Amino acid sequence: MDLYFVKRLLAERYSDVLSEGSAGVVSLLERRVIPDGMPVVLGPDIRPVEPPASWVRHLAHLGRDPETMRSYARVVLRLAEFLAWRGRDVLPATESDLLAAGGIGSRSERFRSIR
Repeated sequence: MDLYFVKRLLAERYSDVLSEGSAGVVSLLERRVIPDGMPVVLGPDIRPVEPPASWVRHLAHLGRDPETMRSYARVVLRLAEFLAWRGRDVLPATESDLLAAGGIGSRSERFRSIR
């Protein structure tokens, strides 16, 4: 999984070199359906990864600050990577998986040692 951030100005600037769907992207951004600065979690196929993608979008609809969403998205990405290392996924994660993740939000030594 990779983490990207919406930048409306760049989408508008490069809309002429994007594919035919670029008008739709710019239109979405103009209507502010996707707020500037919103994190976007993409998989290797360049498609949104669920459930993190929907969760971040929900945060955006709640009006959360872009910096807050960035922080949350980074923690969720680290959690997903940790769970993948344990052979688990986010949805079926158990309490013991989350306890083992422990200080992911604080970049614990335990997590850094597995990278």
